[in-house]
Amino acid sequence: MQEKDVVKVLKVAVSESHLAGYPLLAPDPYPHKLNLSFSIPHDLPVSIDGDEGSSLDYRLISDTLLKLCRRKEKFQGTEELAEELCRAAFVAFDAIKEIVVTIEKDRFRDGDHQEPNVGLRAERTRHSYSGEDTVFIKGLSLEVIAGLHEWERMERTNIVVDVDLICNPWKGGGGLDLPGLVASLKKSVMDADVLGLESLAASIAQTALSYGRQHPSKQARVKITKANAIPLSESVEVEVTRTPEYFARPPPQALAPTVSNKRVPRMTHKPKSASASSLSVKHTVVVAIGSNTGDRCANIEQALRHMEARHEIITISSTSFLYESDPMYVLDQPKFLNCAITAETTLRPLDLLSLLKHIEDVVGRKKSVRNGPRALDLDIIFYDTIIYDNRKSSGDGSGVGELIIPHPRLTEREFVLRPLNDIIPDYVHPALKTTVSTLHTALLTSNASTLRKVLLFPPPLKSEIPPVLWPLSSQTYIMAAINATPDSFSSTNPSTTDLAVEEGLAAVEAGANMIDVGGYSTRPGAAEVSPDEELRRVIPVIRRLREHGITLPISVDTFRPSVLRAAVAAGANCLNDVTALAGEVENHPSDESMALAVRELGVPIIMMHSRGAHDAGKNNDYSPQGGVVEGVRVELGARMTHALRCGIRRWHLIADPGFGFSKTTEGNIELLRRFEEVTASGALTGFPTLAGLSRKTFLGKVLDRETSPQEREWATGAGVAAAVQQGADIVRVHRVAEMRDITKVADKLWRITSLRR
Repeated sequence: MQEKDVVKVLKVAVSESHLAGYPLLAPDPYPHKLNLSFSIPHDLPVSIDGDEGSSLDYRLISDTLLKLCRRKEKFQGTEELAEELCRAAFVAFDAIKEIVVTIEKDRFRDGDHQEPNVGLRAERTRHSYSGEDTVFIKGLSLEVIAGLHEWERMERTNIVVDVDLICNPWKGGGGLDLPGLVASLKKSVMDADVLGLESLAASIAQTALSYGRQHPSKQARVKITKANAIPLSESVEVEVTRTPEYFARPPPQALAPTVSNKRVPRMTHKPKSASASSLSVKHTVVVAIGSNTGDRCANIEQALRHMEARHEIITISSTSFLYESDPMYVLDQPKFLNCAITAETTLRPLDLLSLLKHIEDVVGRKKSVRNGPRALDLDIIFYDTIIYDNRKSSGDGSGVGELIIPHPRLTEREFVLRPLNDIIPDYVHPALKTTVSTLHTALLTSNASTLRKVLLFPPPLKSEIPPVLWPLSSQTYIMAAINATPDSFSSTNPSTTDLAVEEGLAAVEAGANMIDVGGYSTRPGAAEVSPDEELRRVIPVIRRLREHGITLPISVDTFRPSVLRAAVAAGANCLNDVTALAGEVENHPSDESMALAVRELGVPIIMMHSRGAHDAGKNNDYSPQGGVVEGVRVELGARMTHALRCGIRRWHLIADPGFGFSKTTEGNIELLRRFEEVTASGALTGFPTLAGLSRKTFLGKVLDRETSPQEREWATGAGVAAAVQQGADIVRVHRVAEMRDITKVADKLWRITSLRR
């Protein structure tokens, strides 16, 4: 039988805006075109003497199909568009007996964020109008723990997933939610508890087949590619094909397991004093963390993420603030960064020690002199309330494998006691029968503190800019407010990208320590701004500031996860959220919250108090709470607690009491007068603070005359001086040079150079 000839036209660009239903991917800040391809098998006679005879005119076919794409009315989804294209081809060209139409959106990268290649392939024949639709996802890159060998399951590794979901032809109604399917597949992979790649592929196939019951699928093909899976090979691929009937069958008789399903090395030793511990029982542990070589910030974050990746055996409960300390014992080495965590674990003490030592090795700890430089140090300080010492039974006297709980040198180490006091001040030392808080106070009574609490700004993505550490209580830091909005209450002219960039550069030149870029005005009565418009305003400003060589921290003033992600990709490394994580949850395929985005991106967040950021002058009665100071302390404290429970690091949180938001003039003045009390007790204890007073309306009301925002600079200066006297760590201002002079004098007058909190 003679093979048919095939005419193909590949990847003609069309606009995704023609789809009224689900787009191929969630909206992104840089819109992309869809690609239309078609393939037409035919058996028309074609001569070899230069006369094309009855050959198909692919240009005419292409033009005809593109006209359909560009008509004004909307299509309900990708399926309807593909269906109409097939019908149009059959109606316009009698010679076409069968056609394959493919609509796809190419993979794109925005910073570290990369989407897979997704689309729909529709196959139709003229006479019976039969065929099938294939939804495809290509190049879905995921980090997983999978493998038959224990060493394969020690770390997350990258896999690339391709999925073909074969369905019956579209018969009307809404299309398949492709972004939702992608999100569902990602979640299923993260939740999967399987060993081999085949099992993982089958699990993905089952998820794909069960998604979108409105259009049942006939078959799912899943291919997983894992690079460098075995020595001397480029990659290993596993491909499975499954139908709904397959998963409806009773499961086959399971074979006796031949490998352990644990994701940490199996330990043969059993600690005597913890022999009653079971791997199904959770224990509370406290781990101290330190680093003084390489990228100290990244080393600590990497260690925490290694623990979080093993959530089935260890779960981080809380984190301390971050501190910088001088070295002890061996003095000729760099300064350390220190913190502590509490965690829940099912591991016995020695198994936990083995896991922590493995993480140290993975992060890059090298053998050194005792108490010498190290990329990472993880010490078990407490384990429940046990007292444990295995030195008599640990063997050769080298110290390897030795474990003493509680840590024997705890009482002399402020770099451990201070972080512990942040998170477990009332914990009673099992041997000393004294609280952590008392031990810390006793140490400071006999030794002056050398610890410095620091605020960390990680490096911007894909940059050579180093992390920025701000020692707190040493000075007041200036945040320059850059409004990329045409309607900000502090703007004199409609803002443009060029003007905003110029203002940012001028602010840096004038002495700003940080730049805050906002594209959504929160003034009373301000118009709603769409996510796309907000992105259009802020992303170019952030990107161009980085292109100009700005290395200072840049925050983005937003309450939208999509804007945060795009801003971080453009160079931002901090979030200023006027809703304190209580803002809108966008129509995102994974319904992600801002807290999830902050945790994943690892950026600090300024948590501002308000009772509705868009109704700044309303809901300002705090009498039920006992006054504005107590109201802010309780309400913002609850938001901070929420952030910590979502896994955001304590050292990434900054408290802003929200001057001008949901407060009267008298309330704002009272809050400023007693600013230091906000973080003196309760859930806000010890958090660094920001005061955003610049040009606020309440300052104008105090002046008892009509003023424009620009006429409130002297009043702003008075407020800034008061904030410094009350211990504010950061002030957000519009006029940097003048406020810098004020903070320098105020720091000299009132700043306590030793630790304030």
